[in-house]
Amino acid sequence: LRHPAAGAATADTRIVLIDSGNETVGFTVDRVLRVVKTAQAEVEPHPIVHAEEMNEAIRGVFRAGGALTILLDLDKLLDHNALAARPA
Repeated sequence: LRHPAAGAATADTRIVLIDSGNETVGFTVDRVLRVVKTAQAEVEPHPIVHAEEMNEAIRGVFRAGGALTILLDLDKLLDHNALAARPA
């Protein structure tokens, strides 16, 4: 996601596990605020501010609990070829 390393784990640090095809992948995250279900109809395209954002791993945005929430595109996140080609 091109974010700097979070540093040392804290009491809020979690590992989010994703089953994709025949493998399980874990993402270390600094915290999990909430887990929500949303209908596809509630997902809106994410606003594009810069052309580089067109290829970002964002599927869209939706509102939950009064907050705008980013929905990640797991297919893009887990695309090993795209990850290898992306600059660090």
